[in-house]
Amino acid sequence: MHHRLLIYSVISLLLSVCMQFIVIRLSIKRGIFIDHHESDLPQKFHQKPTPRVGGLGIFISCLLFVFTSKVGILLLIAALPAFLAGVFEDLYLNLSPNKRLLIMIASGILPAVLLNAVVTNFGIFNANYSLGVFISFVAIIGLINGANMIDGFNGLLGITSIIIFGSFAYMAYHFYDYDLLFINAIIITATLGFILFNYPTGAIFMGDGGAYLIGFLMAVIAMLLSVRHSEISPFFVLVCILYPTTEVIFSFIRKGIIHNASPFQPDRNHLHMLINRYIVKKNNSKTILVLAPVILIFNLLAICNYGNQSILILLVIAFVVFYVVSYYFLLRHQQKVEKTKGHFISIVLNKLRRTRK
Repeated sequence: MHHRLLIYSVISLLLSVCMQFIVIRLSIKRGIFIDHHESDLPQKFHQKPTPRVGGLGIFISCLLFVFTSKVGILLLIAALPAFLAGVFEDLYLNLSPNKRLLIMIASGILPAVLLNAVVTNFGIFNANYSLGVFISFVAIIGLINGANMIDGFNGLLGITSIIIFGSFAYMAYHFYDYDLLFINAIIITATLGFILFNYPTGAIFMGDGGAYLIGFLMAVIAMLLSVRHSEISPFFVLVCILYPTTEVIFSFIRKGIIHNASPFQPDRNHLHMLINRYIVKKNNSKTILVLAPVILIFNLLAICNYGNQSILILLVIAFVVFYVVSYYFLLRHQQKVEKTKGHFISIVLNKLRRTRK
């Protein structure tokens, strides 16, 4: 088993590295797969044209799922619609949020049909099967968008993903679930192959295809762990995926309820963007250095208490408090900076008017 695991991991890493290299070379020579830096979209922070289909290398490595188990094959099939929706957006940049959502609905439904990935035990209450299907579907769509939201800075989604899938892999190993162990190992090494090019220089981006794929895999593997192993509290997997989950829920509340805007439209006010502007002073590669230790600590604490629901609930509360308090103070700082700039501009304009008179 250990030899097979090593072989699959090495092949996955090599496939991902080769694909990233090929995509980068093709982009330089042919000018394809490029994300242009002149774009004024809120999530653009790079300073030069950069290929945006790094997720393709991760997907190619994930084709190894076919050789691991029936679970791997069905998981790959279920992931296809979400991945293809993201890749289409990466290539053509003209797929509306509503159309992308419609395509992703298929990936939201397929896990329940193919893998019986339906959570009915939520720790503090049990749901009937129909409600479990609905909640599981919403969780998949939400985490796909959550992964996409935290994509944008070098290493942010990739390193976050390795921490999360690493936690899943450890639990799969602990409970002798070799199907999920092999799947997680392949994802980790495929993502590592991407990070070698993405961090810290940003030679390639994951793109929507990669972000949708990673978000989908996070959600479904989290559910499979919970469904296949009753010893694992549902709050364990929630703590593991808490950063992208909190991001998407908080963003929905902030945009859709507080500001009465579309929650699907990107903006520059996510937590990692505020950290980038006001803590690491717009240093792209340092943003993950602020967030990764927090994510890692919460994942390690979750592993140590995977069956202790009370502690896991406290961890959920602690992370949400950390997120909201951090966001509040950074937002207040932003408002002060903008007020100071506005006051300075007003003084300059008044002086110019006086000079002209």
